Amino acid sequence: MNFSRIITREEPIGGLAISDDSLRFVFFDISKKEKNIVLAEEVLPAGIIEGGIIKNRDGALLAFQNLVKKIPKKIRCVVVSLPPDYIYSKIFSFPKIVTKEKLEDAMKLAVGFQLPIKPNETYIDWHGIGINTAAENEKTEVSLFAIPKDIVDAYLGIFAAVGLNPVAVESYPLSLLRGLDIPQEKIILISFGYSASHSVFIVKNGILRFIRTLPRERFPEDAIPREIKRISDFYLAEGGMIDEIIDKEHLRLKKENSVSDDSGEESKWIVSAGAALRGLIPRSDDRLTSLLPVGSEKAYEHQKALVFSQFMYHLVIGVSIFFIGAYGVTWAVVGSFKNNISIEFNKQRSLPIPEDMPALQARAADLNSALAAITAATAASPSWSGVIANIQNKAGGSIRISGISLGSPTDPVAISGIAVNRTDLDVFRNDIRTSPYFNDIKLSTGNILAQTNVSFSATITLKDPGSLSQ
Repeated sequence: MNFSRIITREEPIGGLAISDDSLRFVFFDISKKEKNIVLAEEVLPAGIIEGGIIKNRDGALLAFQNLVKKIPKKIRCVVVSLPPDYIYSKIFSFPKIVTKEKLEDAMKLAVGFQLPIKPNETYIDWHGIGINTAAENEKTEVSLFAIPKDIVDAYLGIFAAVGLNPVAVESYPLSLLRGLDIPQEKIILISFGYSASHSVFIVKNGILRFIRTLPRERFPEDAIPREIKRISDFYLAEGGMIDEIIDKEHLRLKKENSVSDDSGEESKWIVSAGAALRGLIPRSDDRLTSLLPVGSEKAYEHQKALVFSQFMYHLVIGVSIFFIGAYGVTWAVVGSFKNNISIEFNKQRSLPIPEDMPALQARAADLNSALAAITAATAASPSWSGVIANIQNKAGGSIRISGISLGSPTDPVAISGIAVNRTDLDVFRNDIRTSPYFNDIKLSTGNILAQTNVSFSATITLKDPGSLSQ
């Protein structure tokens, strides 16, 4: 049996589509011969999320908690799909000879000059979409997406609180196209309406070429056809004639990816189903755009490491409780032995003085020596239960302790773990420093740039090591 594979197993990944009026989850279970599909939905009251931005954190937290209760416990990793309202996208073209390292440098330069928002305030990612043979002299094309950090960070905080682990964040159009049944050789305009906005996507040869989002407040329903006509005319001048226009209600998934609820409705599940299909891609092959602080492969590996650390956390606590219990049993046995010796000694004293008195006195002296040794051993054994309980109390729910190393009472206590964010880690450090139980804490983090799920190690010294033996 491969023990390491059991505790670092491949995690199942579902798709989560977030909109202003609902949270929808889809998971394709392909572990068995017959594919099983898991669906979960949570309807959102108005004002919780607007345009993909969390406006009411408490309401959003409650909604996500309700959704998680509807999802099987084994599924906690998700590919998240957000509305494109506040997601900037652009296709960049470079000469065909610009590849690999040069392409990376060219994109960084392009981002610095052409992004309409500050790069240091956004999560940015891009992926190549191939060689455009229709362009003059052939061009290498790259699709870029960017989103303000505060939008994603708000979701990450809630995900951490409810136990969801995002491995990628992407825009509706990317999720939508992944499983959609549309002609690959045609230019298709997709009209996709939802509560806050109406988005228009143009797909050419299966590749997303154009995105425009029309806010409802500026474009009421009766203005949408006119705007679609303008977009079609614009694209005719730029990229070619639109072959077909498909609205949301007529979109269909490919037969092998078909999803529908009890009402038989499929269109509302298309985005979350597309996100779930990305979860079926091997993590080492997923180089698609992800609007997380790290790439999708690293995010997935981080979640696996988190699962492992949680396992070790529970293992260490269990082992610690076992040894504390064993110590208590040993102490009780030694105490019982001590009492039995005392009783036996008292019995001997009450007997009539025998003729072999010198021998009995020697035996009593031996018993007294053994009793003194046992008493000294019992008094010298340190009791660590109070130290462990105090550290756990200071950690609370936001600090996961994954390892505790105990030596002699005068040696520092070494701990390691993962904090939900740096603020909670700072609070933990200050609580230790101001505790009457501890003297000082020296703390270091694995990645000084990480703001969430911060791995750390620390050593803590006791104010009064002698108290462990009292």
